[in-house]
Amino acid sequence: MIPEESRHQALDLLQSQRWGGLSTLDEDGAPNASMVAYGIDVERSEILFYLSQRSTHTTNMLRDPRIALVIGDADEGAGDPQMLARLGLQGAVTAVGRPDPDFERCKSVYLGRLPTAGQLFALGDFLFFRFRPEKCRFVGGFGRAFTLSFEELLG
Repeated sequence: MIPEESRHQALDLLQSQRWGGLSTLDEDGAPNASMVAYGIDVERSEILFYLSQRSTHTTNMLRDPRIALVIGDADEGAGDPQMLARLGLQGAVTAVGRPDPDFERCKSVYLGRLPTAGQLFALGDFLFFRFRPEKCRFVGGFGRAFTLSFEELLG
């Protein structure tokens, strides 16, 4: 069980950042990593990505929805970077295209967190991906590592 202070630290990390490392699986099963912006739909316990269908990670997720997302404190270049908090999330995504009735809800949540992304909605090749993490691994510094569900993380 994760101590409440660590759970709050993990949740703050998720909510304070907007950029994370996305890992998908290429068609040959090899890992592929990229950086992506994300929004959070707390009400539905989902993380949202709005991504171009031209990108490799989108192609990968449409073929195999299993992903991992890593979010970490910024490294300011001082101290031991192993003491920086980080949160790894694993699970699967579901695509949400424009004809989906849930698209506008995703758009509203996403723009609430990333208002400068508005220009992307003029491009027709983007899709939303709803990510419902099944497993979270939080490391709050050396010797402070915990595994929990996304629902436990959100409280």
